[in-house]
Amino acid sequence: MLDLLIGLDGADVVTEVTVVDAGLSDHFIVLTDIHVQHPKAEVQRYSFRHFRAIDPDDFTVNLQMTDACINPADDVDGVCNQIQSSVTEVIDALATLQTRTKRCGKRSSRWLSEAAVAAKKNRRRLARRWKKTGTESDRVAYRAACRAANAEINASISAFYTSRLNEVAGDPTATWHITKELLNSDDRPPLTSRQDGGAKLCNGFCRFFIDKLLKIADTVTARLSTTPAYHRQPVHKVDHACLLDELAAVTVDEVMKVIRSLPTKSSPVDFMPTSLLKSTVHVMAPLITRLANMSFSAGVFPSSLKQGRVIPLLKKSRLDQFDMANYRPITNLSMMSKILEKLAMHRLRPRHVDRKVQRVSVCLPSWTFD
Repeated sequence: MLDLLIGLDGADVVTEVTVVDAGLSDHFIVLTDIHVQHPKAEVQRYSFRHFRAIDPDDFTVNLQMTDACINPADDVDGVCNQIQSSVTEVIDALATLQTRTKRCGKRSSRWLSEAAVAAKKNRRRLARRWKKTGTESDRVAYRAACRAANAEINASISAFYTSRLNEVAGDPTATWHITKELLNSDDRPPLTSRQDGGAKLCNGFCRFFIDKLLKIADTVTARLSTTPAYHRQPVHKVDHACLLDELAAVTVDEVMKVIRSLPTKSSPVDFMPTSLLKSTVHVMAPLITRLANMSFSAGVFPSSLKQGRVIPLLKKSRLDQFDMANYRPITNLSMMSKILEKLAMHRLRPRHVDRKVQRVSVCLPSWTFD
């Protein structure tokens, strides 16, 4: 019931308008039918695999029948691509990629207790029943369920934040972050709400960081051009000096030790999760050993492992979200590239090297990076 109705001329949103004099006021009651579509909940489509359902023995048997084990390639990039394609093929067979949709909630519900979740389900069930029957008894039961659910939700929120504040007691920074989260003082519109869309925003980030790297390179080049030439002084012969002209071969046991020491987290660019890599280390270690030895002997880093996912993080929460200079790029690299890096570092800085060695001549093939 309205006393003022404004609509767009020619639109069919408002129909069946009637004016009623209620006699209780100097305003008339306006009754109308408003035809508007109920807003649909925003949903997000995501894909996943049941990696935990993969049997390590089945994975090993299937992988041993692929080209990575039977007919390996002769170059570094070929071996790396073979490993990735073979592992992906086996994972597709044992854990099919599934797609689901979920509602995009504004806030996390991790603070809800089991009692609060059960109370919300009961409230929703009684709401549907009351909407279907329209009886007074169902309405009373629904209202009672609403009060019970609100009480459980409030108690759950209180217990959750009380526990978090007790855990960070004595840490002012962590306490302040939790307080701002509790007071909703960090709410800012998401970047995807811009009218120009996410694609243009992504391109803006790419151009900004590329230009930033080019500026750094130009600055370094300019400073080197003005720096006087360095004349190396002759090095006196030292008895314990050594010449490192090649890298020692990688063994399977060494690779297995490195894999087992990895953290369980995975990168978005990994073709297999770290947990699966650890559980199948007896079949993956020989493949990685071959890849590492070929990479070290040829002085070539696999091209596919040079790729990473760059995530721009806002330096401070109160900075302008649309100014690219306020972001810090964080790159997530693949776990396979980190394994090769650890193996190379073990050869450049072995643990058994004498700390008293002052000068070591290094002569290695160029290991190129992009």
